[in-house]
Amino acid sequence: MATVYLAHDPRFGRDVALKVINQALRDDQSLRGRFEREARTVATLEHPAIVPVYDFGEDDEQLYLVMRYMPGGSLADRIQSRPFTLPDLLPVFRRVGSALDHAHRQGVIHRDLKPGNILFDQYNNAFLSDFGIVKLTQETADLTGSGVIGTPAYMSPEQIHGEKQLDGRSDIYMLGIILFESLTGRKPFPAETPVKQLMAHVLEPVPNILTLNPDLPPDCDSVIQRALAKDREARFSSAQELTAALTITLTGKLPIMVNEDKGETDATATIDIPAVIAPSAAIPLPAAPHLVSPPPPRTESPTQVGTAALTFEKPAPELPTPSAKKNKLWLAGGFLLVFLLLLAGGAAILNSLPDEEPPPAQPAINVTVAATGTPTVGEPLAAVVNTLPADTATPTVTAVPPTPYPTPAILEIGRSVQDTPLTAVRFGGGERAVVLIGGLHAGFAPGSVQLAEELIAYFHDHLDEIPAEVSLFIIANANPDSAAVPGQLPGRLNGNGVDLNRNWDCRWLADPPWAGTPQMGMGGAAPFSEPEVQALADFIRQQAAQAVVFWQGRAVLGLASPGACGDDSLVSRPLAQVYGVAADYRIADFESLVNQEVNGDATNWLDAQGIPAISVLLTDYRVSDFERNLPAVLSVMAWVAGERP
Repeated sequence: MATVYLAHDPRFGRDVALKVINQALRDDQSLRGRFEREARTVATLEHPAIVPVYDFGEDDEQLYLVMRYMPGGSLADRIQSRPFTLPDLLPVFRRVGSALDHAHRQGVIHRDLKPGNILFDQYNNAFLSDFGIVKLTQETADLTGSGVIGTPAYMSPEQIHGEKQLDGRSDIYMLGIILFESLTGRKPFPAETPVKQLMAHVLEPVPNILTLNPDLPPDCDSVIQRALAKDREARFSSAQELTAALTITLTGKLPIMVNEDKGETDATATIDIPAVIAPSAAIPLPAAPHLVSPPPPRTESPTQVGTAALTFEKPAPELPTPSAKKNKLWLAGGFLLVFLLLLAGGAAILNSLPDEEPPPAQPAINVTVAATGTPTVGEPLAAVVNTLPADTATPTVTAVPPTPYPTPAILEIGRSVQDTPLTAVRFGGGERAVVLIGGLHAGFAPGSVQLAEELIAYFHDHLDEIPAEVSLFIIANANPDSAAVPGQLPGRLNGNGVDLNRNWDCRWLADPPWAGTPQMGMGGAAPFSEPEVQALADFIRQQAAQAVVFWQGRAVLGLASPGACGDDSLVSRPLAQVYGVAADYRIADFESLVNQEVNGDATNWLDAQGIPAISVLLTDYRVSDFERNLPAVLSVMAWVAGERP
């Protein structure tokens, strides 16, 4: 967003931090708005632990922000040097936590807390910085249109889901990540790619911090688990509550707050917790919400005697977590676990959802169940299998394995020119593949990446909307090396300067035209010369895709254009019809519409291979138009799952 310089203010004879908005972004009105918002927001948050702003202005259309220079570096620098001890970290958390609570009382949430945003002055005092992407909780407008803003390694589950109504508990979650990292030197959810990082926050249980740092007080893990609860209702309600719990964990005493706004306490004046009130009553610290196997599924007739088919229903018994809310992702894993237990005969309970394909449906398994009752959670399977003599009459139940419930998985399908992983997120386990691709021109049409990310978040929460016959693959960013220049040619090019939609083997040219002028080398050295294009082509063919959608931009009314390498589309026109009608987009062949031949186009090549493929031009470069594209995606999946026209 900006470049920060160490500068000198000659009027006051002091060093300052000068934040200047990046030249490439200065014309982006949404980013300008965020930059200007930072100055005004911090000005309203006067607090001794928030980095002060000295000046703000514009010079030759260049926005700048003058802030206090913090010579002590950042918390990120100190964590890299060595992890903190809890006694050394507590003063930092008290001070930063007081600044955070002050912001929350003013109706402001930070949304991008991380160690790099906690700075130190020359006296080793901690300060909270970078309120440039805060969201005022009173506002309903969103500066980006998506609501998903932040750093993947620290984002809360509700941010990842794209929830519009965030509150201070999202900051508490990020503070919990910082706490974990500060005490161990590593993040609780390490991952190789941003998409995997986001998935981990939603799917993976929080690791026990004591396994990484056994020198911590035993109750420290309970504090971490509560701060990082998937459900925000189960988290601490304030940073002060979090630091109080840490203090009790360390000392068994709670210092008396003498200046709440400054986060200052009197170490000599403490409340002896054991003598007054139990810590668990003052600051409830529930056990870690680990994923465990749910109780066995209900049969359609629990009292039936004889042979019956077990029915695996989607509404499962409540998981033993602090929240009463159901998370469909946990439920999917729970049913899979029960099935695996039946197959394996006492297999150990898993601690995380699998990335692998769900197991294929197996023949019916005859399981003889003890007449004395239903097995309990955690009870070995051998304990509930009837071992009575053969001549003893016992009821038997035939367990029919369920159709695998859609389970998210992340697949690395290749690498970009600059060795950035290209990833696809898979939902569902059906035999018919639907592939959705954003970001073929990521810098040119960032709205296409945003749409893909919003759909990934949506299907995390709506797995049941994916037909059983379908596997849905979403590639959020097929060109991660492109420059962020919406609507301009450089935003279409990869690290080799090649337009990835001019590198497929259909009327390919090395120097294809752009705006009527041939562009040297824009088509690549040869068809499929670019690793991104080769990876996409291989992946689509490996999946035997029955529908492929590329989101691009832009057409003011939206456009669904079928692939056609010859004079007319071979197999793609019905797909364009299904998508265009559902999205209320215009349906037409792009080349015929503009009377211009497109060289090396992806959808044209796929159509020639007998794979239905369309280009969807969104209504603007920066717009995802999620509300109109979601029904179109659902319609495409229904079309693929049913009878083909």
